[in-house]
Amino acid sequence: FFCSAAMAEAQPTLGELLAKQKAGRHKSFVRQPADFRGPVVNHGKKTKSGKKPKELTSRMAFNPLKVNKKEQKIVDPRFSDVHGDVDVHRISKVYQFLNGYRSDERKELEEQLRERKRKGDDDGAAAVRQEIMKLHQQDSQRKRSGELQQAKKEILAAEREKVRETGKTPY
Repeated sequence: FFCSAAMAEAQPTLGELLAKQKAGRHKSFVRQPADFRGPVVNHGKKTKSGKKPKELTSRMAFNPLKVNKKEQKIVDPRFSDVHGDVDVHRISKVYQFLNGYRSDERKELEEQLRERKRKGDDDGAAAVRQEIMKLHQQDSQRKRSGELQQAKKEILAAEREKVRETGKTPY
């Protein structure tokens, strides 16, 4: 390749460019356009790509169980089969305080219904009325299931009493 001495002095050699790049004074070998604002600085954060494998340091032990934390399913131990059967009666006793909140919420909704009727907001009133009906149905269902549980409990208690007193064989 023929080049003049002046041209050789204007362009640095490859070794000089590598030395400047290592020193941090020269960012790139490629000339950038005039409107280029500089290189994108990532500040040590690695970019994620779906096709690249995960980069792990060899200095730390690799635990494959910790890799997919997002895919772990969160299970409430109170309702998990692993932790035993669900005691509905115990749960209803523990969460009895919610009944007060439900009745307060229903009263607030009824107040909103009165306000919306007074203002003439028929669409809003219909939505609030529907919510009130939903809460009413849930309460009646809870009451029915509670009565059913109570009846079952009484029948089992009577059966145990008969077995204890008369020696009747349980069924």
